[in-house]
Amino acid sequence: MSLAISGLLGWTAGAAVAVVTLVVAISFVKLLARMKVAWWPSLVAPAAALGPALGLLAGAWLSQGDPAAVAFWSSEGHPAARVGWSLLLFFSATGAYGLVTRFLTSRLVAEELGLRIPEVFIDLGRFVLWVIMVFVIVGGIWRRSDLFTALFTAGAATTLVLGLALQDTIKNFIAAWAIVGEGVYTIGDWVWLGEDEGEVISVTRRTTKVRTRQGDVVTVPNNLVTASKVRNQSKPTRAHAEVVLVQAAYGAPPNRVRDCLRRAAREVPKVLQAPAPAFRLRRFAESGVEYEAKVWMDDVGAKDDILSDLRVQIWYHFQREGIEFPMPIRELRRREVAHEAPEARARAIFDRLQSVPFFGALPAEVLALLARDASILRFGAGERVVLQGEPGDACYVVDEGRLSVVIADGRAEQQVATLSTGDLFGEISLLTGEPRAATVRAVGDARLVAVGSSSLRTALERSPELATRLAEVATLRREGLLEARVALDAAARARVDAQSHRLRELIRRFFKLPDATPPTSPERPTDGPSDRPGNGVAGGPPAP
Repeated sequence: MSLAISGLLGWTAGAAVAVVTLVVAISFVKLLARMKVAWWPSLVAPAAALGPALGLLAGAWLSQGDPAAVAFWSSEGHPAARVGWSLLLFFSATGAYGLVTRFLTSRLVAEELGLRIPEVFIDLGRFVLWVIMVFVIVGGIWRRSDLFTALFTAGAATTLVLGLALQDTIKNFIAAWAIVGEGVYTIGDWVWLGEDEGEVISVTRRTTKVRTRQGDVVTVPNNLVTASKVRNQSKPTRAHAEVVLVQAAYGAPPNRVRDCLRRAAREVPKVLQAPAPAFRLRRFAESGVEYEAKVWMDDVGAKDDILSDLRVQIWYHFQREGIEFPMPIRELRRREVAHEAPEARARAIFDRLQSVPFFGALPAEVLALLARDASILRFGAGERVVLQGEPGDACYVVDEGRLSVVIADGRAEQQVATLSTGDLFGEISLLTGEPRAATVRAVGDARLVAVGSSSLRTALERSPELATRLAEVATLRREGLLEARVALDAAARARVDAQSHRLRELIRRFFKLPDATPPTSPERPTDGPSDRPGNGVAGGPPAP
């Protein structure tokens, strides 16, 4: 009787232990879920099995009163203890495997290390773990190695039945291994599966899932993938080529158009320069000449944005080069187009140049000549106007917009100044042909007045003494003394004269002007346009 009571009390205590442990474990899992710990789902099954397992072990020990009854290695273990150890071992192993797979599929491994494991590998590992656990539990805990033959027989029969009932599933499973083994695609590749294009996000034992550009998920059975044509845009390398078609007017020389397309492609950061882009004349169409720009990229997911940026750059470059986009020739319509009068345009450029101290210090007839030949250029946001280290044949005045001045040291770029309406840059390269000292990039859409070397050459050939005036003004501006040049002391005047003389010689050699007797400092008027304050920056950043 006492044994029966002892056994009842033991199982009652074991049930209490089971309930308490289960409640504590589930509460801990809920806490992890509320804390949004990524691996908490892996602990649900071990937590659920922990309470019953501990209860069975406690009940077996209290009912028998013998530690050997609950020992893992004991051949005399109580059946309840063996069930408890089986639960603990099986679900602890599966929980640990879940934690490992959570780590291997985490963002750290996938994005930082670049390791993306197909789910079919995870499923295979889980199946192998289950088989191992069955043999460990049967042979190690229950000590029934005689059941192995029965297990093999039952497994073979079960496999035969399942094979007949789940033929499509088995086909998909085998196809998944063919996809992974042959490297048809991996997670992260951009592929075409039939009519659907997207990024591969998973390869399971049954299906392949791709996320389209619209953000939708398309699920394709693996056996259909192996039976159809697959286009992988990420193999054999991440570099992928796309073609943009553009038409230009028949009057535009082909080499000029292709060179313009080449410069436009260099302005798009995500367009690769190796492999080099290719630009071809495709055909003579009804309205114009059709060209193709073949560019390479390694971010296929951003293809639409990259091609859009390229088309934007083509528009800006065509506008600056005066290359027209042909209109479709279908019917004749008369349209009144408003053109800006050349006189009004030249006057507007003249006023803009005169507002800058560098040009305002020049004679009016010279300024009028420069304004007549100057051009107005438009640049898009992020586009480079000048590039550090490249030769320059023009200077620019900001007519509208903002630009940033950037200097690179081979390792990084540093912004040193910001230019706005009325600011001048690039005059030293214009005068001497020296490489640009900095890169100037448009912050937003900008409109610039460009003064080229051809018009300046004409002015210098007519008046060679103008080189002296330009050298003095450029030196004063670089020293930040343009506004205060009348009040310079003797030492500052001497320093400016010496630098102006060196700069004049550089201008003379660059434009191949005839040699002349070294001039003295020109008379500095106290009134007139040279002494009127302008809207430009007298000192400013180093001229690019």
